[in-house]
Amino acid sequence: MQAVVSARWAVNYLLRRFSAALGGKLFADLGDRERDAACSEFYVGINFGGLVATLLVGRLGVTFG
Repeated sequence: MQAVVSARWAVNYLLRRFSAALGGKLFADLGDRERDAACSEFYVGINFGGLVATLLVGRLGVTFG
């Protein structure tokens, strides 16, 4: 269980920080309003992916577990 918590922390901490920095560089040439909109869409995608992954893994656990 501790390995799962450690892996989740590492992915959450490192991946979000890296992807936020990468997104900032990607949208650097846009204006402030466009960059804010792009960052908002980026974070919506990250959070939606986390929701779908949680539901999918839960469903797989019930089906096969």
